[in-house]
This record gives sequence, C-alpha cells and structure tokens, in this order.
Amino acid sequence: NYKHKVIKVSDMKEAVKVSVFLPIYNKCNYLKRSIGSIQNQSLGNIEIIAVNDYSTDNTLISLKKIAKKDLRIKIVNNDRNHGLLYSRAMGILNSTGEYLMNLDPDDRLEGSDNLEVLYKTAKCNNSDIVRYLVKSIPFNEDQIKDSDFFNKNQFKIFDYLMTNKFVKKEIFLKVLNEFKKKIYYNKWNYHEDNIWSVLLHRTAKLKKNINKYVYIYKMNNQSNR
Repeated sequence: NYKHKVIKVSDMKEAVKVSVFLPIYNKCNYLKRSIGSIQNQSLGNIEIIAVNDYSTDNTLISLKKIAKKDLRIKIVNNDRNHGLLYSRAMGILNSTGEYLMNLDPDDRLEGSDNLEVLYKTAKCNNSDIVRYLVKSIPFNEDQIKDSDFFNKNQFKIFDYLMTNKFVKKEIFLKVLNEFKKKIYYNKWNYHEDNIWSVLLHRTAKLKKNINKYVYIYKMNNQSNR
C-alpha cells in the first residue's frame, strides 16, 4: 500500500520532467500497486499517462478513482482495442515530459528515488537513453533471487526490452514517425518490445547504463494482451 499526498494544481506549475505511461487492458486489480509505485517517487514534476485500451473490466472505473486524488494522472481512452504497440504510441503522444518511461500495469517501480536517479543521470550525461536493471521475480514474491542469470546479465545479452529504458521524448517521437501511419490500422500482438527496442537503439546516439534495479517484472503473470 503506497501512501502519498493529494496533488494540488499549485504543485504542477513547472514543466514536466518525466512522463511514465502505462498501456492498460483489463488490469484493474494491479493499478493501485503499479500507479502507486510511481506516485511514491521522490522526483517532483512528473506525470502518469494511463492508456486504457478499451478494457472490458473495471479498469476505467479504477483509473478515475485514482486520478481524482492526483492531478498528475492523465487518462487516455482508445476508441477500440488496438493492442500494445498502439497503446504505447498513445502514451508517448499524450505525454509532455522531457524524458519518458514505460511501465506495464502488472509490474511496478522499485524504491522511491529511481526516477530522480534516472533523470539526473540522463541530464548529467545528455543521454538519449538510460538503461537500468529489471528485477525479474517469480509470481510468488517470497522466492525473489537477485542472483539469477537474467537479473545479472541484462546488459550482456540481446537487449529486447521496452521496460528497461528511460528515453528522451524527442527520440521516441523520431521512432514513432517511422511507423505511426501503420499502427492505427494494424493490431500488433507479437514482438512489440523488439520493434521498439531495435528502432530506439538505431535512433539514439548517446546511451548510458546504470547498474541499479529500477523496475520489478513479475514472471509468469499474464501478458498485457
């Protein structure tokens, strides 16, 4: 359970530093945890873009309840179920932050200072992308093992993840320009992370890795589709 103050309009006068976007389809049971992990971050001037991909459960009701107490949350409703690639694109296009980050709704951020660390690292190094470690855990969280192969070798194996990247918005927009006309009419249900990752790495010039766990991915949970 994440405790946070109610955000007032007066708290949001400065430019947004970081936008975290969540592509959501039928994940109402996870939203308090995932969105709460963003609200709990120490960095000020952030926003949360919740993209509801035409969910058929109580996702929209849950989002509205959470957003009532936090003006940093923006809800985007797709006109039909478009899929993950399109929903991520909508998160990018509706964001105003200097840097962007994807959080899948059944995952969460670790700790409370990670967005601040990522933002300062990116600014100090003028980075297009900052990659961080993802903690992959079993569905039963009592079985967490920080020393498993995936957790310790992420920067040595092929980088296919969308959820381990803190990206300058202008880089995301350049990537989007390459295929934005296609994704509205085509529902992509496979290799979405690969598509994004390849194009991001091809477009970005300045990249930085930090050896810090930022993102918690729960293995064996249901996919976003």
